[in-house]
Amino acid sequence: MDWSIKYNPAYWEGKRLAYPEVPKEHPKFAQSIAIGNLLFVSGCGGQDT
Repeated sequence: MDWSIKYNPAYWEGKRLAYPEVPKEHPKFAQSIAIGNLLFVSGCGGQDT
């Protein structure tokens, strides 16, 4: 069993949601994360500032 983690990054209007497009203190945005045969699918929402 391969337990490596693979992130599929999220994009918004053609820009990858990662530093430097978003501040370093924001969480990692990903459309999905695969760990072994377990798949987490997510979306991103607005953040109240």
